[in-house]
Amino acid sequence: MNRKATAALVIVALIATVSLRADAPAPQKDLGKENAELKAKVEALQKQNAELKERVKLLQESARLKELEKANVDLGPRLWYVPTEPAQPKVVTPPKANAMPPGAVEREFNGVTYYVVPLGSTAETVNPKP
Repeated sequence: MNRKATAALVIVALIATVSLRADAPAPQKDLGKENAELKAKVEALQKQNAELKERVKLLQESARLKELEKANVDLGPRLWYVPTEPAQPKVVTPPKANAMPPGAVEREFNGVTYYVVPLGSTAETVNPKP
């Protein structure tokens, strides 16, 4: 096909599409009736809004009353505990300086002193003979 025929075909297709898409005008609703419905709906929503605001106000007041009741609670006579000893930690005395288990050997590694403590009861466990 040549270019003129193709262009004509496209134009005809567009015109047909536009004419098919053109809907018949929608029937007009009764605007007075729709307006009355909307006004009734607005009034109902305003009434509901006022009721909810009143409910929130009552809930807030009851919450404040509960807080005041909690603040003014009388616990009755109170019992006071007075400790007989001062509240200080007990002093722990360190063990004696020479309180090493028998057979322990003092050694040094990188300038730090450490002790080899035998798990057995014989001297061979500390200084095994090669």
